[in-house]
Amino acid sequence: MNNQSQFLDRSVKPPGIINKQNQILDRSVLNDLRDIMGNGFEPLIHAFIRDADTRLEHLRQSLLSREEEKLRQSAHIFRGSCLNVGAKILVKACSELECLAREANLNAADELIRKLDGSLMDTKQALLQYLKNMD
Repeated sequence: MNNQSQFLDRSVKPPGIINKQNQILDRSVLNDLRDIMGNGFEPLIHAFIRDADTRLEHLRQSLLSREEEKLRQSAHIFRGSCLNVGAKILVKACSELECLAREANLNAADELIRKLDGSLMDTKQALLQYLKNMD
């Protein structure tokens, strides 16, 4: 395939898109999970995407009610879900949030939760793109 036809082929992604997805997702985790789950892989990813908003809302509510331990636990649970699907950027943010909650640093936690919202959007898009490229 020559360079010109690569840009016409939608399955070939520009390097910038691939690099961004690699920063967001751990493809080896996703590939292993896909091998293990078989036909259950795609529904699992869709369930993560659907449930992630609820988990983020739990973080927000814990912060609003100023319940540090509940915030730490919610961040821990969300981190586990993110680890399962290789959502690297969310894993890091949830780990940081756990530490901030443990330290009762709610101002920094508030800022991190705001950033997490954008990271979640990017992660959902990257996961959907991964599913699209599986075929």
